[in-house]
Amino acid sequence: MRKAVIFLLTAFLVFSLSNCLSVSSKSIVSQGYKGDILKYNLTIENDGTQRITIRINSFTKYFSPSISQTYFELEKGQSKTITISIYIPDSVESGRYFIPIYITSYLNNVKYEEKTVNLPITVLEVSSSEVINITGFNFKKKIDPRESFTASINVTNNFRDIFFYLTFQVSSEKGIVYNSTRIEHLKLGENQFSQEISLNPLSLPGNYTILVRLQYINELLDEEVGKIEVIGYELPIVEKKEESSILGREIQITLRNLGTLPIENYTLEYCLPFIERYLISSLSQNAKLSNGKVILNVVNLTSGEEITLSIKISYLFLILLPFIVVGIIGLFFLFGKKMKVEKELLEYKMKEGVLEAKIAIKLKNITFRKIKNIKVIDKIPIFVSHLAFATVNGDVDKERRIVEWKFDELKPKEEIIISYKIKTKMEILGKLNFPPCKILFRIGRKVHKTKSNSLVLEPVSKTL
Repeated sequence: MRKAVIFLLTAFLVFSLSNCLSVSSKSIVSQGYKGDILKYNLTIENDGTQRITIRINSFTKYFSPSISQTYFELEKGQSKTITISIYIPDSVESGRYFIPIYITSYLNNVKYEEKTVNLPITVLEVSSSEVINITGFNFKKKIDPRESFTASINVTNNFRDIFFYLTFQVSSEKGIVYNSTRIEHLKLGENQFSQEISLNPLSLPGNYTILVRLQYINELLDEEVGKIEVIGYELPIVEKKEESSILGREIQITLRNLGTLPIENYTLEYCLPFIERYLISSLSQNAKLSNGKVILNVVNLTSGEEITLSIKISYLFLILLPFIVVGIIGLFFLFGKKMKVEKELLEYKMKEGVLEAKIAIKLKNITFRKIKNIKVIDKIPIFVSHLAFATVNGDVDKERRIVEWKFDELKPKEEIIISYKIKTKMEILGKLNFPPCKILFRIGRKVHKTKSNSLVLEPVSKTL
């Protein structure tokens, strides 16, 4: 009897809990494009007689649904609505998909019932040719690469508000020279976008292609292509550098072509001070000095090239000039004198206040030519009372108190020594002055004259 009662109670409980879950779904957004979020509301109701626990999850290959609540409890007759959000990734192709939602109920922590709800969604394909178009593409047709320019587009959007990739690109035959991509918000209706474009200032002149592209995720919406002309320009840059020292200085003037066109018929010049014009030690090839200026004519200098005008000034001549002048003066004095004449005192003695002395006159031909018709005239001081010849005899003129010697010629480097003795008859006090002797001679047809040095004697009372 007892077993029968237990069996009846168990059968009643099972019958009362069977099909206790009631699930319904309602579409909020069931179709969209890549990057959109679709939504469903899912309502779960407990139709049984006992409190149950609900767990919800979902596993798909392409989608990762977001469930607002995955775990909750329902009392008898209670219902709950949750939201399922489904993001459409970029990798999904357009088409129709079913998103499985797994619902499991538990009674006293024991799995009791499972249900699966498939939510249908549709990934739409954007038809860019029909819904999004570039209706205007404006830009400057002739460009100086040193200056930026603005390109603008008008876009008609008959699709919906989206975010898209906007690309501006400039390219030449050698490749892309400018590229810019950014994300923009494309509103429904008419839109305008612009881009300030700065090319490399050294872009070579020629025809370039400018492109604008609209891209939605991985899909090309629209693009336009145009042509621009990049013009060339000359940009000569001149730099001057100077280095100085005690020995001289160096000037370097460099011309650089930082433009894109060749520089033709350009003149580099540097004005030199008057003295330095005669002290130039070296110049650059093809440079020349004209009217006090060093000039270098540049016929053609291509883009990126440079040429230098180099001027070297040497101060060595100025440093040596004093020595040269002294040498020239010395040579002039040496060779201008023609004959070397010296008058000197060979010996003397004092005896009881009376002076006896021996005087010599030396003549030397210091030219490379013969000296002829030589006449030596020496004045006899008044204090001399007696004169006697020692080597070469001369003629004495007592009235004029002079003595003369005559020689026919004197060969180059040849030397003659004339000596004579004098004697005073009075006591000498103080200094004695012997005047210089005069010499007359002829070289070729020209008559020259010179004189010797004078002698000053301060006698003492002993023989030197």
